[in-house]
Amino acid sequence: MKDDQEMQCQMLIDQGDQLIEKGDIYNAVKLFRKAVKTHPQNALGYERLSSVYHLRNKWKPAFHFAKKAVA
Repeated sequence: MKDDQEMQCQMLIDQGDQLIEKGDIYNAVKLFRKAVKTHPQNALGYERLSSVYHLRNKWKPAFHFAKKAVA
């Protein structure tokens, strides 16, 4: 079951990355949030959320998710 969660999480992150490339940040954030809910131990989802918020100059959530990525 854990492997399924990891695979689903990675799939959501990959889809979010594709949306970022297309400039669809809003929906990318939704997918990254879904990814970390699916597999909370996956640091990559938190890193992606931190990066997106950083790009949008949203410092408080960027810092929040950066801390979760390294925790």
